[in-house]
Amino acid sequence: MINFGSGRKADYRQFNIAVQSGTDDLPPVIDDRLVLVADQMLRVGDTTDSVTFPEPTFSQIKQTGNRKRVRFTACLTPPADLPAGRYVGVITLEGPPGIEPTTVTITANVKDGVGFRIAVVVAGLLAFLVLLYKGANDERGRRLRDLEAANVTRELDGEPNQAYVIAESWSRAAAARLRDPGWLGPSLAAIVSTFGALAAAYLNNPAWGESGLVASATALIGTALAAVGAKELFTASGSR
Repeated sequence: MINFGSGRKADYRQFNIAVQSGTDDLPPVIDDRLVLVADQMLRVGDTTDSVTFPEPTFSQIKQTGNRKRVRFTACLTPPADLPAGRYVGVITLEGPPGIEPTTVTITANVKDGVGFRIAVVVAGLLAFLVLLYKGANDERGRRLRDLEAANVTRELDGEPNQAYVIAESWSRAAAARLRDPGWLGPSLAAIVSTFGALAAAYLNNPAWGESGLVASATALIGTALAAVGAKELFTASGSR
């Protein structure tokens, strides 16, 4: 199995195969009569479209020291625009009469690194906006409760009391939270914690993005919004 991350550099896998013949050992000049044939590597998955992986290339076939096995190296080079997913194919080693064909399965997992970075930025921004909305709502509530506790009237001479207009302003409440280190520090810590959860989701899925950018990004955003609940762990009870 070969796992390709955000980069798409060529990768190699070495195979050692036992070859059956009519004698105990392979003939010493059998190497040039053995042939490697690769079936098409196709993307597999219940919800993915069929996509073909470029055909692998092979090194020269060599016998091992005991002349009962052969060794070769397969090289896979995914193009930059290859969709994410799990690609599976079969390599067949064929030879002259007396040599039984042998097959090996090769699997390549490809991630969508660019799509992940885009999804992380969007998820992080949405998570921060959720925290800011909650912080601004808490600030508005605190200001209104302070005015009500002080028995400040909502209207003066038939006009809205400016104290209430200011207290109900979402923009002023949000700006106050952004200037408050007691709120900003824990919120940024929660965002950093969220990025850790997103990175874990990416690293634990060798074919991240196989369901498509929209579906994969949506799942990542859901993970981020769930993770920002950790913000409460960093928030002192008096900082709301």
